[in-house]
Amino acid sequence: MICAAFDCSCGAALAVRQGQDIILSERRPLAGRTSDQELAPWVLGALASAGVEPGDVQRWVVGTGPGSFTGIRVGIAFVHGLCLSSGAACWGVPSSVALAAEAAAGRGTGTIGVLHDARREQLILSEYVLDDGVPCPVGEPAVRDAEDALRHCSELGALITVHGQAMASVLPSLAGNMMVCDSVDASFFLSDTICPWPGPDVALDTTWEPIYVRPAVFVKPRMFRQVGGDR
Repeated sequence: MICAAFDCSCGAALAVRQGQDIILSERRPLAGRTSDQELAPWVLGALASAGVEPGDVQRWVVGTGPGSFTGIRVGIAFVHGLCLSSGAACWGVPSSVALAAEAAAGRGTGTIGVLHDARREQLILSEYVLDDGVPCPVGEPAVRDAEDALRHCSELGALITVHGQAMASVLPSLAGNMMVCDSVDASFFLSDTICPWPGPDVALDTTWEPIYVRPAVFVKPRMFRQVGGDR
């Protein structure tokens, strides 16, 4: 069986597993106004380089965040479109699971905090506890201000983020203890240990909802400029 995983929560990440072997694992930054136009050609080209056609993939795992809300929605919609075309199954998994798994490498037990930028000197904290090296979520992702985040993160065994500069600004005293990644490693989504495919009792189409916990950022409204003189 050929399975694939895709994540756009921070940049883009693609991985493919054939049988028990990871035959493709690539990451790509997404920046600029044309990044969405480049996404499909990149995915199709990467699959082709591994000798895989989109229709060959029988199962897709897609990251649901936290992260770039636009990127997450684009990634989910893209994979959903592929699955509608091919008939493949699709399962949504929090992107933070893969980051926690990366931070857990070499650790059997302990706690991990996955940090995402929430702007306004705040962060999104997703907490995990390791069970024989496998990250298990503790509660839901939550927005925390700098003081609250410092108190919680100081007690965690490991920290990982894809927003290194922003997190160093919010938690400067912990910056040296943070593992910083450019993007998610999608191959972790294909691990039977970390992300075992759910049983038939799980409605897969309910798992694609993007995780969006960052509060809205409001800007001061601009005054309308009157055109054509007084009326």
